[in-house]
Amino acid sequence: MRFEAFNIFRFITVIIIILFHLNFSPNISYKNIAFHIPLIFFDGPDIVTFFFVLSGFVMTISYYERGNSLLLDRNYWLNRISRIYPVYLLALLLTIIAFGISQFDFALILNLFLLQAWFPQYVMAYNGPAWFLSVEVFFYAIFPIILYYIKKQNYKPYHMIFISLFLWLITQITLMIVINSSLYEGVAGSFWHEFIYHSPLPHLCSFLIGMAGGYFIIKKQDFLNLPKYISYVFFTLIILVCPYIIGHQGVFRQLTGLSIPFAASFFSPLFLLLILSIVMINNTFLAKILSNRLFLILGASSYALYILQQPIHKLLYQSIFPFSDISEEKNLLIFLIVEIIISIIVFYIIEMPGKTILKNIFQEEVRAKRWWKCWK
Repeated sequence: MRFEAFNIFRFITVIIIILFHLNFSPNISYKNIAFHIPLIFFDGPDIVTFFFVLSGFVMTISYYERGNSLLLDRNYWLNRISRIYPVYLLALLLTIIAFGISQFDFALILNLFLLQAWFPQYVMAYNGPAWFLSVEVFFYAIFPIILYYIKKQNYKPYHMIFISLFLWLITQITLMIVINSSLYEGVAGSFWHEFIYHSPLPHLCSFLIGMAGGYFIIKKQDFLNLPKYISYVFFTLIILVCPYIIGHQGVFRQLTGLSIPFAASFFSPLFLLLILSIVMINNTFLAKILSNRLFLILGASSYALYILQQPIHKLLYQSIFPFSDISEEKNLLIFLIVEIIISIIVFYIIEMPGKTILKNIFQEEVRAKRWWKCWK
């Protein structure tokens, strides 16, 4: 099962994250006409949760049939590493160049091995957005174990949904207790702030909710054959509801009277509904529009767009930007266009070839070991 419509949503999500990192104001004007853009389009921390849910969903769909042997499957690990590491190393190298870093320290070692998310004091060192990849690598590592257990127990789909939502609820309650206690300082860079928002454990429930959604689709494929009008209605409803709910976070605070860690998987059930709504329209005309070649290219290059955002921004703003004779908004627009073009180029000349090269290296190593064993 392939759902190509996910690609354009990956791209949009990355753009939202970049806009947040650039501190771009939601209120813009053109020829004295004011435009208010919905908060969701600048709410990067909350939107990252979408990626974790989508990752669990897609991986379950992709690997379910091989779940029993996945843990020892060399190709699984090779595919995961070759998918992310070439561009990741490029981003790390560009970060070192852009920020003039000359020392070899513990934080660099953590970044090289994608372990920084486990050390809150170092999680934002070097290329800050890379914390997401560090969390993802942990999910890659535990995914085969979880999938094996799910297949062995042969859970009913609704039971999996219930279990994942229960774990999500426990996670949110625990995080709310911490964030409303004297332990939490509320300052970026402090231990509990970085642990809550950038370490693997608070985001694990999002990944599990995504896995439960993927398992549901595998076991309930009739869900893909619902009448088209139902699919369109559900998709439209979710597309309208998501921005409204995320844009009215103050309502949750007023109802509870508590601080809520929204960026720590709070909206993962909502994002699962969004993913399921995209799945429902998979065989419709709208899906064909969302799966055109341009959107596929933008989606495919979204990983490079995300991981390169900080070093590319630093390098470009050191040498080219900002243009003094145009507004901040126009500078941002030009920068986004340039970075998108760079990301597409990186996808074709680094990410795709790098993936092939790494696979060939490991395959040649396996052949050499087999040859040596036979020769002995």
